[in-house]
This record gives sequence, structure tokens and C-alpha cells, in this order.
Amino acid sequence: QIHRSDPATPWVPIGLSDSVKITYIDDKLNLNEGLFYYYVVAKQTFDPNSSTFSDAESQSNSIELYQPPIVYTPNAFSANGDGLNDEFKWLPVFVKDFNIQIFNRWGQMVFETQNKNEPWDGKVKGEDVSADVYFYVMRYTGWEGSDKSQSGNFTILR
Repeated sequence: QIHRSDPATPWVPIGLSDSVKITYIDDKLNLNEGLFYYYVVAKQTFDPNSSTFSDAESQSNSIELYQPPIVYTPNAFSANGDGLNDEFKWLPVFVKDFNIQIFNRWGQMVFETQNKNEPWDGKVKGEDVSADVYFYVMRYTGWEGSDKSQSGNFTILR
């Protein structure tokens, strides 16, 4: 039996293996975390044909696995109140610390947050900004201590 934990989740069994299947793909990771711990519990039961030891259990050492951080960003959003793509939302995966600054074409900062899950609604002081091209500078860290940055532009459509 394979067990996993991360900084936000206690140890849980996530899968079973047998003597034939020696690989396991963990595809249900918590994307807000980037550090995962694993251990394996091996069990053997009594074999009456060979009279081998019954109900033996052994636990492996735990290992740490770091996933590299990445942030996906869109290149446009509509901000027109129709309920579809009304916010500039980035998708942080395995990101620990985060900061984004958004600037208009004249270099004035119009938005900043350190909350990786807080999108921008295309407003400054409650007023809609104009449909235009905006620029962002993003800095974030991974759980393994890496410092990353990315920048780019996107268009607000109204």
C-alpha cells in the first residue's frame, strides 16, 4: 500500500500495488502544494503450500518529492460582466510564495497581490480600466526554494 502526505494533508493511503505491478502513477496531487512525502507498506500473508511466515508487514523509509512550480497565464480576458472570462486569472501549480504586479501601457501599476488565488477584475478603485494591452511581472517560489519570475502582456476586451 502506498501512502502520501503534503504540508496541507495528513498521511493517506493512495494506492495498492502487487508483486507484478511495480509502478504507481500519482495523478491526484494537491496543486497548491509542491512538496510530497511517500512511504510504502508491504504485507505478506501465510502461504500454506510453503509454510512461509504469515502476516508480516514492513514499512519503507519516507521520501520527499518536490514538483517544480509553474504559472499559466491567459493572453486576454473580457471583463464585460457576462460571467465568462471576466477576470484575469492565472493558474499557479506547485507555487509556494507569489507576487504579481500589473501595469498599464504608461507604466502605472494598476493591480498587485501576493495571493496566488486572487484574480484581477479589470478595475482600479472600483472603475473599469479601458480595453487595452496590459503588462504583468510575476515572481514566485517553489517548495524546493527556487525563485522564478515571468512577465508578459495580455489584452482586456470589453
